[in-house]
Amino acid sequence: MSKISVIIPVYNVEKYLTECLESVINQTYENIEIICINDGSTDNSLKILQEFSKKDNRIKIISQENKGISEARNNGISVATGEYIYFIDSDDWIETNTLELLVNKIKQDNADIVECDILEHQNINKKPKYRNLKLKYKPLTNLKIYIGKPYSWKDIKNKIFDLRAYCWNKLYKTELIKNKIFFEGRFNEDFLFTIEAFLTAKKIVYLRKNLHHYRKRENSLSNGGMKAQNINIDIQYCKNEILKIKRLLEKLNLFEFYEKEYNNFLIERLYINHKINSAALKKDYSDFMDETNYLKLEQKIINENRNFVKSLFSVTTEITPNVHFKKITILGYTFIKKLAK
Repeated sequence: MSKISVIIPVYNVEKYLTECLESVINQTYENIEIICINDGSTDNSLKILQEFSKKDNRIKIISQENKGISEARNNGISVATGEYIYFIDSDDWIETNTLELLVNKIKQDNADIVECDILEHQNINKKPKYRNLKLKYKPLTNLKIYIGKPYSWKDIKNKIFDLRAYCWNKLYKTELIKNKIFFEGRFNEDFLFTIEAFLTAKKIVYLRKNLHHYRKRENSLSNGGMKAQNINIDIQYCKNEILKIKRLLEKLNLFEFYEKEYNNFLIERLYINHKINSAALKKDYSDFMDETNYLKLEQKIINENRNFVKSLFSVTTEITPNVHFKKITILGYTFIKKLAK
């Protein structure tokens, strides 16, 4: 029976950690090691881990100074001894047969990655609810190809950046990622990891079952908790994150193959996600034009289809001997606003 390494990064989740751990130790598939990386928790999380480890010797605790979720997961991967790896965040939980179903499927198809459906549980503003996050492959050319049958990145070329890029809800062959693919950064950290894993895998398979429960919390990093982590999501940060994708494609000798998809991705990800959805940054744009013209420009950018690489937007403040002004450039269009000295 193949061993599965379950990697759980832990940081100040005393309220949810017990539910997560119980869902893992009670799996019907028993040949697992549970690697818990305590990322400098200051609450009772470590104490809970220690109590569970006394009851189940499959639990391994690694403590590190607070370095963020990427370093925690990388640390877990480095010590994993299983043939397969499954990630779960410490405020999530999984069905008791999750690992059994996933390992059976990945072996049956000799795949590198198998993923399942997600149930998202929201507890925002004290209004708990949940929704079923089935894999949204509707935009793809042939849905039947992807339900239960192996595929690769070549089959989904035009939608590679639309994949559900969470590292969890997927079982990976350890040899696919260990010492080869790493997490980086504190925000949106699993997007690049998952895209690289999908581009590297020869076979991916999708199991249409609700097995992973994702808890969407108001103060979590993925749901607006950047301020609590002192992370400034600014324009340069967004540009750097997008350019990492380009470097990845170049590393895998796939940039020429994916250039059109990458350019479209720039528009959607860099501008739409990080500008329109940010009230503070949107205000920067509205300072330059009235609402009507702003909406027209916004729609133009949404519809823009040409090369966007050399026309990344920017906002700068410049000083001349006589005038201080702010300059904004979007898709080659430049707007200037004079500022008081």
